[in-house]
Amino acid sequence: SHDNSSMDPKKLPSDNFPDGIDTPLSHFMERLKTKFPESTYLSQIEKVDHYPKITLRDLLNHTHALGARDEEKIAKFQLKNPNKDFSCAELVEFSKYNPQDKYGEFKYGNLGCELSGMIIELVTNKPYPQALKDLVLDQVEAKSSYIKSPSIKDSNTVKGYCYITPCELDGEYYPGGEMNFNTSGNSLASGALITNYADADKFISKFLNKDLEKSLFANPEVIDSLYRDEGVDEKHRLCGVNKYPDGTSGHNG
Repeated sequence: SHDNSSMDPKKLPSDNFPDGIDTPLSHFMERLKTKFPESTYLSQIEKVDHYPKITLRDLLNHTHALGARDEEKIAKFQLKNPNKDFSCAELVEFSKYNPQDKYGEFKYGNLGCELSGMIIELVTNKPYPQALKDLVLDQVEAKSSYIKSPSIKDSNTVKGYCYITPCELDGEYYPGGEMNFNTSGNSLASGALITNYADADKFISKFLNKDLEKSLFANPEVIDSLYRDEGVDEKHRLCGVNKYPDGTSGHNG
C-alpha cells in the first residue's frame, strides 16, 4: 500500500513487475478482479485462448487481441449520461471481443491502455489521475497539466477533440461528431490529460535524458523499450512513441 501524497517513480517496489514490461497480465488478474468487481469484461478476457501469453508489452503495443472499443456501447452511455466521468475500470466495459483478431498483430484500440491504467491503480493504490500526477506530472514540474480540471475554460492549455460515430440507439438519433475538451464524459481525447506546450517540453526533456539523475526513469532500458520493439512495424512502436524516418506524423505519443 502506498498512501503517501507524492511518490518517487524510481523507488516504487519492483515486485509487482517480476518480468518488467514483459510481466504477464495474468500476474495481476486475480487482484484486478477483486479491486474492480465492476469490470465484468475481465472474466471474458480470461476465456480467450491466448490470454496466458498476454504481457504488459502487448497491452501497450496494441498486440493483445483481447478486444476493442464498442462504438455503440460508448454512444449509448454518452447519450444517456453526457456528464458522467468514467474510470479506467468502467471504460473496459466498452469493449467487445473479435475472434478474428490475431495475437501479436497490431490493432489500435483503447482496451490495452485502460487495462494498463487499472494496473497502475492497483500497484499504487491511487486513482489513475492521482497516480499520474504523483509519478509523472509532479516529477517534471508540469504545473499546468491535469485530468479534466473544472477550470479548463479559463486555462491556457491546448484544446483537443475526438470523434464519436453518429448512430441510432433505442429509437433515438445520436449525432456524434467532434467532442472538445470542454465536454464532460468519456469522450475526452488523450485519456483526458490536458496540458500545454511548455509542460510537454518539460516531460520530453525528462523523458529523453539519459542522465539518470535528470531522467524520469531509473533505468535507461525503459526509454529504449519505449522507442523500439522488434515485434511491431515501423510506425507503431510501444506506447506510440516513435521516430518516423520519413518525417511524417501520426500516433507518436
